[in-house]
Amino acid sequence: MRNIVTLLLVSGIVFICSCGNGANAPIPIVPPADSSSNGSYLNIWFQADHFIMKDLSLNGVSSIQVHATDIFNATDTFWEFHMQVVDQPKNQMELNLTARGNSPTGAFTVVDNSSTLTDYSHGENKVYAIAIGSVVTVTQNNYPIKGNMNLTLYYNHATTYANDSFQLNN
Repeated sequence: MRNIVTLLLVSGIVFICSCGNGANAPIPIVPPADSSSNGSYLNIWFQADHFIMKDLSLNGVSSIQVHATDIFNATDTFWEFHMQVVDQPKNQMELNLTARGNSPTGAFTVVDNSSTLTDYSHGENKVYAIAIGSVVTVTQNNYPIKGNMNLTLYYNHATTYANDSFQLNN
């Protein structure tokens, strides 16, 4: 009981002392989180969902990663495009996409079944396979890489279509 009375007494004295300073008393302000973005984004629609993913770092820690490894000349005959989106704080969706094309701009086609889109938004954790033949069109191949996509997604023998645009900065 004595500890509670002491705590209340000390709190009251601190409050009364702080009130006497008038308008010149500094008000403690909690600084906002330091957030930054390099301008990369992915807009994607599928089913009834629309995700707008913008790369974001909070207090120096990357929380949403939207990036391409690059568009590079994989062999003498084709170019390869890699794109990855990882959403750690909200855990809404992830995208891992690899596609090939005949030039550094234009249509890049998914040629194997290693590309996936994972939807966490409704708590279902659905992993969609991105179908072979899905197309990513790159309209600008130097940074910022810009383009759009038309993806066919498969989940449990059901087909869904996803499309929209992206911009990737290094």
